[in-house]
Amino acid sequence: MVDSLSIMQPYFFPYLGYFQLLKATDHLVVLDNVQYPKNSWVNRNRLVVNNKPFYVTIPLKKRQSYLNPINEVVISAEFLKWRSKMIKTITQEYSSSPYLKDGIDLFEEATTPSEYVSTIALNSITATAKYLEIDLNYSLNSQSSIALSETKGKDRVIAICKQFNSNNYINLPGGVCLYGHNEFLKHDINLKFIDFASYSNRPGYLSILHLILKFGKEQTMQWVNNHNTKNGGNSV
Repeated sequence: MVDSLSIMQPYFFPYLGYFQLLKATDHLVVLDNVQYPKNSWVNRNRLVVNNKPFYVTIPLKKRQSYLNPINEVVISAEFLKWRSKMIKTITQEYSSSPYLKDGIDLFEEATTPSEYVSTIALNSITATAKYLEIDLNYSLNSQSSIALSETKGKDRVIAICKQFNSNNYINLPGGVCLYGHNEFLKHDINLKFIDFASYSNRPGYLSILHLILKFGKEQTMQWVNNHNTKNGGNSV
């Protein structure tokens, strides 16, 4: 039995809220076998270059179908060249930061060459969670017995919760309008959300890597730990 569960696609160095969710939940189900959402956070995120948001985008192999599931999307043959360029860009932009080495080490660990973008995205999550001392337990939905073709939306979430015998599903605030708390209660599942409104001075929606590079481990850990959960969802 898993007390609390979250379900997320594998994002590349996702923003702070993703790691607050990991901190708040007992188990993460990585939704790696749904259709790849083009121009999503699976293969990109934002740092700051020249005082402006800058997309760090993992290059993908051209002429492949984006109808493929995330775990079948292949990276480009130019990946190593891109990786070297990004390390130079990060080093130059954050050169004055005392936390540069930590950030570069994380980036290098996460971007160990792999065939699939899902592996690199997941590496960025697990490496960062370890760095931030988050006890991360996760499983891949691609290894689940649930047939995605037979479930979608809330029904998929409820089916996954039942598979893990979990009575608490925790999501990020973006899901508030997507799910109805009454529908979950019918299945004895409490629908909860990370509460961003419960505290001030929260950094924006840049990559967690930017926070580590700019503010370091201790400050970033404080932000990760400074969260609440609340019951929510629409009235359906």
